[in-house]
Amino acid sequence: MIKLLFYILLLAVAITAGVLSADAPGYLMLVMAGKSIQMPIWLAVCGSLSIFFLLYFTVRISSRLIGALSGDGLFGKVKSRSARKKTARGLVLLTEGNWAKSEKMLTAAAEKTSKPLLNYLAAAKAAQEQNASDRRDEYLKKAFESESGAKVAVMVTKAQMQYDAGQLEQSLATLQELRTSHPKHGHVLKLLMKVADSLQDWELLMSLLPDLRKQKVVSADDLLIVEQHALTGLLEQAGEQKNAEQALKIWKKLPSARRQENKLVRLYAETLLQLGKLQDAEQLIRQSLNHSWSDRLVALYSRTEAKKPKEQVKHAEAWLKKRPDSHALLLTLARICQKEKLWGKARNYYESCISLSPDSAIYADLSRLLEALGEQKAADECAHKGLKLMAGSDSNLPLPEQQVAVAS
Repeated sequence: MIKLLFYILLLAVAITAGVLSADAPGYLMLVMAGKSIQMPIWLAVCGSLSIFFLLYFTVRISSRLIGALSGDGLFGKVKSRSARKKTARGLVLLTEGNWAKSEKMLTAAAEKTSKPLLNYLAAAKAAQEQNASDRRDEYLKKAFESESGAKVAVMVTKAQMQYDAGQLEQSLATLQELRTSHPKHGHVLKLLMKVADSLQDWELLMSLLPDLRKQKVVSADDLLIVEQHALTGLLEQAGEQKNAEQALKIWKKLPSARRQENKLVRLYAETLLQLGKLQDAEQLIRQSLNHSWSDRLVALYSRTEAKKPKEQVKHAEAWLKKRPDSHALLLTLARICQKEKLWGKARNYYESCISLSPDSAIYADLSRLLEALGEQKAADECAHKGLKLMAGSDSNLPLPEQQVAVAS
């Protein structure tokens, strides 16, 4: 509208100039190659303006026509619409699991759109499903180059695909690069946690815990499971390597409150037993049980050794006064007494244990003890009860009557 007003104003000025010049006419003479052309000044001005407008509108119309035939014009819109349709169809095929056709459709559309990021990411997924890691990586590279602001999205997708394909070392490298530039990225941390767990890189997994907790990437309960899993791996590793110093170092790194938890105490106690640190295990278990009771932990107590062996029996019997019906404690006492050659006490505790909850393994232990004490009949009876319990034979099916021999 403003341009139109400008042109009208310019034309009005030209007409006014022509009228004024009619009262005071002047002439313009052009001489070229010996020939001359003479015309009034107002006519020269109007002619020049007419030629200017003609050239201007010719250029404008030509540029619009060219724009309509390419780029964002008519043909460009038709081309873009076709690319969108192919992209949509490619995504549908991807969802249906038609990987090859989907890849072909998505890559064809990518060449005809100005925003091919989604096409290349989806094509990479299709290639991944066909175990074509080279094509997958090529598409991811093109996706990375297609949009400068999509670096994180492309690299996270790459790391996830590498993880899904079992390329754990490659996935780890991608994620560590990402973590350097985006240390608080929740999804990066969560995926790094999965990769570290799969690689059994327990030290890396432990190092991730503070950031995982701070960013609230996983729930508090799941985080405890992850931590215990990592600690289990580290302590088992120390046990396999017979490295008591490393096991102690790992244990001392834990906050004192965590070292009071029965699950973690049991885990460390099992490592100490594996390392042959029986007295250290005894002290650890005893202190923990005095603080917080655990039947699973007391079951390990019989495998330990005290500096003063008889004291171990006293500690366990003191616990029994508060927990007379603890099956695990009675069995532990039976085994400690047998280890200390307190045969009578061992027998009584085995029998008390069986009276609470019969068990084939306990019957077997008691049977061996009775046999060693010379009580063969009682030993055989225990063995029979244990076998019957093991077989689950409570059947009331009839059996043949015992044949009585008749003397001739």
